[in-house]
Amino acid sequence: MKNRYASSMVNKWDGSLVIDEENGTIMSTMVGAGRKNSENQFEGVLLGDVGSASEDNATGVGLYGFHEGAQSFNFNVNGTAFIGKSGRGRIKFDGNTGTITSASYEQAKDSSGMKIDLDDGVIDMKGAKIDATTGKYVADTASHIHIDVKSPYFKIDSVKGNHLMFIGGEKEGYYLQSDDFEPTVFNFNETASNSQGKGMKIDLLEGRIDAFEFTLASKNVYLNSGEDATKYFIIKDNDNNMIFHAGSGANGYYLKSADYTPGEAGTMINLSEGKIDSYDFRLTSSKVILSTESPYFKIDGSKRTLMYVSDDN
Repeated sequence: MKNRYASSMVNKWDGSLVIDEENGTIMSTMVGAGRKNSENQFEGVLLGDVGSASEDNATGVGLYGFHEGAQSFNFNVNGTAFIGKSGRGRIKFDGNTGTITSASYEQAKDSSGMKIDLDDGVIDMKGAKIDATTGKYVADTASHIHIDVKSPYFKIDSVKGNHLMFIGGEKEGYYLQSDDFEPTVFNFNETASNSQGKGMKIDLLEGRIDAFEFTLASKNVYLNSGEDATKYFIIKDNDNNMIFHAGSGANGYYLKSADYTPGEAGTMINLSEGKIDSYDFRLTSSKVILSTESPYFKIDGSKRTLMYVSDDN
């Protein structure tokens, strides 16, 4: 199409320098404005078809800014742009794909940076360690975070590539887990031992916590499954008084109340010796009463008392 533009001057232009003083128009392959500093470095803008004028690599038709001889921004006619000098700080825009990306994100697998996909609603981040001496990224140190409006909604990958946190659809699951996680298989058969896993996984979909040598400590509750643990489960009230204690000692495994004193107060159930030691103890059901007070032991049948132990007359 020969005359495709509203401007006749643009339609006739052959790429050479044209100055139309009557209409106040200049047509040129490239125009520039700015200055040279004391180091003979260009500081200003170039507009047009910028080729080898840049030391940074960005070329093409557009508007380019320079600071101390280096490109500092670009708006290209192809719908892409960047702000910042080359290196880790530069931010890239792509209006064709709807993405904003840091320059360091694209450098290599072992790098840091972020990419935002505005059309699909995705934020992707990665981070690697930087050597303080060389200023370069250290290989195999990059972790990864992914946020998406579609499944997986949230994912954190460790340096090893393992999923530390994964929130996805029902098939993928919803869970948090440690980098070294290996499942612990609990065997309910008393003659068989459990397989020893590693780390911890909280499965939000199945409502399950799988942890090896797990410790939970809060203001009022302490739970410890560690190999060297002797106090496995403790509950305290708000005044720091121990209400319940499950652990092990010289006499085996036990459950006991905080106020337990042999023959004086509280209750202790010795699981190893099969013994209950209790002060002011009472067990009551619909048919059976067991108590340290009279009646001490009573079994009721459907119509009458079958057994009764008491010091009453």
